[in-house]
Amino acid sequence: GMPIELALHGPPAALRKDMAAITITPAGDDAGRTATLRAFLGDMRITALTCGDADEDLAFYPVPPLVRPLVSIVPLQRLTAEVARKLGANPDRAHRESEPWGSAMVRHQL
Repeated sequence: GMPIELALHGPPAALRKDMAAITITPAGDDAGRTATLRAFLGDMRITALTCGDADEDLAFYPVPPLVRPLVSIVPLQRLTAEVARKLGANPDRAHRESEPWGSAMVRHQL
């Protein structure tokens, strides 16, 4: 996944219309940052689903804040792992199998 800060202030050039995104609605007020990200994804024609404990595309049961990652983040990590397995990819080693990423990542600790 990509943190909101990175998506909003990082390299938007990494995003393209054939991508998909799942955005997690924060439990508290984030000053409209998630809404801004979702609007940006829409403008980029990126398929985006919402996830949260309200009226969302992917809903989870409302739980106390300390339990929330177990019902939101962990299932999405498992989904990512299964999709990667089906595609023969490794989400933890993004780009490292292709050059020049592989060589550069070995030489530099980012």
